[in-house]
Amino acid sequence: MSPENDEIVDPCMLKIKPQIKLPDGTTSVISHVGKVNLKNGLSLKDVLVVPSFKFSLLSVPKLTEDDQCVVSFYPKFCVVQDLKNKKVKGLGKKKAGLYHLVNVPLEEVDSVFTTLVTATLVYE
Repeated sequence: MSPENDEIVDPCMLKIKPQIKLPDGTTSVISHVGKVNLKNGLSLKDVLVVPSFKFSLLSVPKLTEDDQCVVSFYPKFCVVQDLKNKKVKGLGKKKAGLYHLVNVPLEEVDSVFTTLVTATLVYE
């Protein structure tokens, strides 16, 4: 994941700069590691910052383990739910083959989800 620098909480600059292979086959340096607190209440730990990569990628297995949640994927959207009480914690919309997590406050997730699902069902 390569978030904006102001989104990183407690960034840890790496002394040894490991490299990561990007989707286009090139390699780039991981500059530091930190935590990102999303507006929907989800916390992403050990986020890798790759300054030359313009996208933020998320590890679904890491998210489900760290935040004790389950992610359900549908053809046009995905839903992040609390593992115990099944409350919706986040949602994503599919764009260009990738699921984009909607970063809105938790109290707005249900209304955004309803709108997203309704729009998806109406336009199919």
